[in-house]
Amino acid sequence: MYRPRPGDVLVSQRSARADRYSIGVVNDAEQEVAPRFDEAIRTARQLARQRKVDGWYTCDHTHFLLIAHHGSATKTAVDGRV
Repeated sequence: MYRPRPGDVLVSQRSARADRYSIGVVNDAEQEVAPRFDEAIRTARQLARQRKVDGWYTCDHTHFLLIAHHGSATKTAVDGRV
């Protein structure tokens, strides 16, 4: 099972409204808000590539979808062990 780790980029719906997506870094302050899903995913992928981390999407903060893989495989693993 894979989950976001500290430093990874995370896209999530900001509220019950479907037109606001939050783009942030796990364990960090929110960075950006996008009005559309495709814009949020594109921005998150660019940010993940620049930071060399993984990018994720969640609609419920329980299930996560990997949208960009720029981190190491061991960092992405849920237990983080090498």
